[in-house]
Amino acid sequence: MSRMIGFAAVLVLLAGCGGEPNPTGTNGPVAFSTVYKSKTSAIVSRRGEIVSRESRWIEVWNEITAGQSPRPALPLVNFENVILIYAAGGELAEMCSDVKVDSVNRVDGSLAITIAEERRPSTCVCPTIVLRPIHVVSVPRAASGATFEFRTTNLTGCP
Repeated sequence: MSRMIGFAAVLVLLAGCGGEPNPTGTNGPVAFSTVYKSKTSAIVSRRGEIVSRESRWIEVWNEITAGQSPRPALPLVNFENVILIYAAGGELAEMCSDVKVDSVNRVDGSLAITIAEERRPSTCVCPTIVLRPIHVVSVPRAASGATFEFRTTNLTGCP
């Protein structure tokens, strides 16, 4: 009897798989492409977010471009196939600073996102001006969550 229960449990597990591949894909690097990048946004705090719906993308875009005139056109995104990741650097005090999505990795069904806050050496002449850099990238829609890690990257050389 216990052998039949074990066999039935295996059949239930196999039926639940339906022959579909893992919907989140394999672990490792995930290719991404830039949707929008600017050193000026209206986002004053440092943050990262996954955007998976058009309605949320419109809200985020309005927040990014608030105060700009004319406001740039909303980049079109096919949310059936991709999700967006955006990284905001908050207020940075010099022209040579920037923020970018540095890497995206799939780890057990979630995305591990590294955001680089780029800084130039103190010997560079960088005008003092408040910037609010933003980087928005798209990745294939295949994850169930995300973690963000902000890292400071000290660049070599001056622009």
